[in-house]
Amino acid sequence: MSSVVFKVCCESTQPGECVFLVGSHGVIGEWTPERALMMATSAEDFPVWSATCRLPASEAIEYKCVILREDRSGSARWEEFPGNHAVTPEDGRVVEAFSIWGNASVRLSSALEPPATSRPEPLSEPLPVAQAEPSCRGSPAASDLSGAPPSATTTGTPAASEASFQASELPGLPPAASSQQAANNEFELPAAHCENGGKDGGVSPVKARAPVRAGGALSSLMRVAKFICQRKRPIPN
Repeated sequence: MSSVVFKVCCESTQPGECVFLVGSHGVIGEWTPERALMMATSAEDFPVWSATCRLPASEAIEYKCVILREDRSGSARWEEFPGNHAVTPEDGRVVEAFSIWGNASVRLSSALEPPATSRPEPLSEPLPVAQAEPSCRGSPAASDLSGAPPSATTTGTPAASEASFQASELPGLPPAASSQQAANNEFELPAAHCENGGKDGGVSPVKARAPVRAGGALSSLMRVAKFICQRKRPIPN
């Protein structure tokens, strides 16, 4: 089977009417107008009407055009000329047959038929779903683990910089702490850090030694200081 494009220039149609193709093959109605192949046009193509069909290659096909209502009702108006149009489809080529309504001559042309588009075969197995690459976004940072600062390890081991902090860096503490006291985490708590303390209360500055742990050095220190201050309060008479 080969493709044939039929075209006819016809300005004789009225509103509601169409041009149909009828001829010697069953695809185009076997000369029966009610079974004829409807042709189409558009605002840009009018008055040229066209239809495409596949017919046996190397077999001469005779045809004519008729005008019918779109619903194929009523009587058909045939082209008026002696004989019929004729076209012979060519294997592997697209043949175009162009004619003018009421004229027996046909202008034939042909071109290579484009290869049929092959559909991709379905896969026997589904493709594996791509795994998302691990991302550091959304993962807890070292500072988010148990309150540990970035300089401390996630196992809770104190960082070297925390273990050797200077006592003068803590607010309210005297800046005269020695490096040895800082290294041993020892410092002198002034009376101002004790509740109800001071010289009038009879509470003298005391030495405190508190362990420095990653993520809670200052808070642990203040809790120890508060505990010592509460133990050192003067007993009321």
